[in-house]
Amino acid sequence: MHALSSPTILAALFAAFTLLVSASHAQVSYQPILGLDYSVTGVRGTTTSPSGQDVVFTGNGPGKQGLLYVGNLFGGGTTNVLNAFEGVSTTNTLLYGPDTPAFNPSIGTGNIRAVGTYNQTNTGNQLFGAL
Repeated sequence: MHALSSPTILAALFAAFTLLVSASHAQVSYQPILGLDYSVTGVRGTTTSPSGQDVVFTGNGPGKQGLLYVGNLFGGGTTNVLNAFEGVSTTNTLLYGPDTPAFNPSIGTGNIRAVGTYNQTNTGNQLFGAL
């Protein structure tokens, strides 16, 4: 599946389009957030407010590295990619299931919890879970 045909990205684009529709006619304006080499597996708001536009995306990015985007639904946030765990040689990191304090206060203000998988190369590329 192409990154831009992901159901998550399509839902985010629909939400952005819905916010931009005027009462008299539709005026479409969009701002790409991620490049073509990114895949989104999860989206979570940073607030439960209906007007909130700050989100967390998880997935993977260039070189099959884990993706964590934190910022505005319309762009301008911080995109982090990771494929490293201390003392371990890894490849193919994929993050999903972002959790934020707005929906789970027990993780603490300012924290994000993501789960995922990665291949550990020194074990014959065996698949491991990550939190």
